[in-house]
Amino acid sequence: MPDACPECKGKCCRDTDYGYRVVHMGAEVYSHWCDYCHDGQVPKTDPPCGGVGGTMSDKWETLHHSTEAGTNDWRTPREFFEKLHAEFGFVVDAAASPQNAMLPDYWTVTDNALAQDWTAVCREKGGAIWCNPPYGRNIGAWVTKAWIESTRGATVVLLTFARTDTVWWHSWAAKASEIRFVKGRLRFEKPDGTRGDAAPAPSVVLVFKPAA
Repeated sequence: MPDACPECKGKCCRDTDYGYRVVHMGAEVYSHWCDYCHDGQVPKTDPPCGGVGGTMSDKWETLHHSTEAGTNDWRTPREFFEKLHAEFGFVVDAAASPQNAMLPDYWTVTDNALAQDWTAVCREKGGAIWCNPPYGRNIGAWVTKAWIESTRGATVVLLTFARTDTVWWHSWAAKASEIRFVKGRLRFEKPDGTRGDAAPAPSVVLVFKPAA
């Protein structure tokens, strides 16, 4: 194990017998890297080191991926989304822009969904949260947020790549109530509705439900 997080050099975490424990997060998570800098968690504020890329807003990165270059505002395939919507009854799109929002109510980078109370929204509106988050290195923050909110009473359905070799997968995605691997590769849509090339990795739907 390195002496300090290779990215923040120990400015936002402290060493423990189990690795680096992030001290500015609500949940204590252990790994061989500082969880904020490497995997991303749910910070109350930006860490002392500023994190990779600075603020949480900076860390949204590319919204959705395709093998095509030059377009970064991809939208979930409408038919794929509608099947899940019919099953769960989504009330908010937690990671969207005006160009790719799947629902009338959505949070943009300005709203900072990671700082929102998802559980309160679910209770108020009587439905579930839909989240097709940015597929950058901060994906762990979104998966962690989904799990945490489910423990508070929210139902969250999250679409992401099936990165089963990562720390965030084994630490947080594995906690999902249901893990639905998508057959084949999704083709995300451009804002005008046309589909791009097949995604560069297989997708998975993670369903986080409140404990019975």
